[in-house]
Amino acid sequence: MFEKGNKLSKGRPKGSKNKTTIEIRDYFTEFVGNRIEDLDQAFDDLEAKEKFKFLLDMAKFVVPTLRSVGSTIDELSDEQFERIVRQIKSEHNI
Repeated sequence: MFEKGNKLSKGRPKGSKNKTTIEIRDYFTEFVGNRIEDLDQAFDDLEAKEKFKFLLDMAKFVVPTLRSVGSTIDELSDEQFERIVRQIKSEHNI
């Protein structure tokens, strides 16, 4: 009975989604989708440093994260932040 491989529970299969999690994710997706214009306006009202931090924070949900190798944006001085922004702009012809 307690040998390796014998399961006692009859719960969800491994990897299946919890119904409540699916419902919450669907609700949140609809909630955000209905407020895109408000979110765009709120983003436009942010300072450059806040916009950059927001984009980095949101990227975690879309782009696989890499191991941290340096300072976080909150630890950057204004001069360091501006230098990074200038470098990104020049590399991407913005």
